[in-house]
Amino acid sequence: MAEDTEQRIDCALEDIVNATNQSKHVKSELKKMILESVSTLRNTFHSLKKEIVDKSTKNLELQTEVNEVKRELQAFKDARATTSVAPSIDSLKTPMSRTSVPQHPSSGRNIKSYADIAAGRKNERKIQDNCKIKRK
Repeated sequence: MAEDTEQRIDCALEDIVNATNQSKHVKSELKKMILESVSTLRNTFHSLKKEIVDKSTKNLELQTEVNEVKRELQAFKDARATTSVAPSIDSLKTPMSRTSVPQHPSSGRNIKSYADIAAGRKNERKIQDNCKIKRK
């Protein structure tokens, strides 16, 4: 398709040149200007074509490089996934025995009722005090 487009552009420019040369009523200055314009268009077209080819080649090179890096990364991931991992030394230790006496999580803390919190009052009682009152 690119060659077809190139051929059509070249043919159109050649038709303009031929029409200019065949016409007897066109001034020499105008002929010269048309020929220079056609030459400029051809040069521009060919430089654009060369730039596209160069960028396409660079794109292919970069794509090949990216694919190679992806393959290396995948090989690295596969190699790491299949290698055996040494067992952790911590899992081989015996579990620690509990030596302390378990305590209630709220022991020694002030517990406020919802009504006290909502009213903004301070609760001076402690849980230990509550336990002593209930035991008596």
